[in-house]
Amino acid sequence: MYFSIEKILEEQVKKISVLALIVLAVSFAACKKKGVSDEVLETRYLQYRANAYKEKELNKKDNWLATLEKGEAVGLLEEFDGIDNNGKPAKIAKIKLSDDSVGYTKSAWLVKKVYAIFQKDVKVYNRNNEGSGLMGKAAMGSIAAMTEEKGGWIKAYVILENGKTREGWLKDGFSDSTDHVTDAVAFEKGSALYASSDAKSKEEGETILKELASKASFLSSAASDKLGLAGKAADSSEEGWQETTETTESAE
Repeated sequence: MYFSIEKILEEQVKKISVLALIVLAVSFAACKKKGVSDEVLETRYLQYRANAYKEKELNKKDNWLATLEKGEAVGLLEEFDGIDNNGKPAKIAKIKLSDDSVGYTKSAWLVKKVYAIFQKDVKVYNRNNEGSGLMGKAAMGSIAAMTEEKGGWIKAYVILENGKTREGWLKDGFSDSTDHVTDAVAFEKGSALYASSDAKSKEEGETILKELASKASFLSSAASDKLGLAGKAADSSEEGWQETTETTESAE
């Protein structure tokens, strides 16, 4: 009789355990569906300025969530095959922004890390050895968007001194200091805006460069030079225009 009661109790415990497991599984699935269980797998960075979208099909209408700046950090939650903003098959990343909003972007727009080129004459090679051939020199103050790291070298998309963006290998001359990266992002943006023919954009770029020039930054001199050179070029152009006008008036 005692054995029978023990057997019954054992069966009841088993049933309760199975029921508890089912409840836990359902609860976990519900949480995951709501996004409660989303965990950041790793931090990724924007290779360049790009959009984040509300839905995983990036080409959906009225789908814009936010504009992400070059070098901005986001949390990677998941990656999967999907549709990009042009309606083409692509690897899509589910991401968490700094304000905890969750969205989607193209995986190809993200890199593992960003560095600032803080020295002049930083060499960019074809492979991670100095005998592989020189691709060019990285522009000081530009951002190196790293895709791979190996043996003290980094493979990154970087702007060369000729203005072209290439993916190559760097051994030194780069920094992941927050201050360096922040200033390099500002320098790139300010330089691009200042070179614009649009008056409002040019004014915004000038403001950014002046702020860099006035602070204790490794790009202070570069920002000052860019403003000075641009100013001299404008003065020279104006003088040439005046000379042409005077010559024309004299001829008349």
